Amino acid sequence: MPKVLAYRQAPSTVVITEMPGVDAESVGLSAAAESRLWSEAGTWLRAFHTRTNDWIGEINLDGTPGKRMTTDPTELVRAGFGNRIRDGRDRGVLDEAEIRFAETQLAAGIESLAGASIHSIHRDYHPRNW
Repeated sequence: MPKVLAYRQAPSTVVITEMPGVDAESVGLSAAAESRLWSEAGTWLRAFHTRTNDWIGEINLDGTPGKRMTTDPTELVRAGFGNRIRDGRDRGVLDEAEIRFAETQLAAGIESLAGASIHSIHRDYHPRNW
């Protein structure tokens, strides 16, 4: 695993220890090899994703909690959901029926997140990386 050597807020910069290898896009892999590469990269990233915290939300570059943080996963999901619904309504993408449906689905499942373990993740956590 790389180690953070230094960071700066502005301009946003993180310096980590060197990792061996080359940029995957410069190698020219077959489809099967590329699939294996993404799978292995996902396995490597999983080490980050399996770490647990006692809080969730924005994170500072030094690993400490940012301005928006909580210990309640349902609070974080509700806030993000609310922001997306407002954005969809304001842009004319969602009508009232769609908003009511989405809100009903959220209400039906949100409590399943109560007390869930809080893991360190970031925006690259999707099936391509698994």
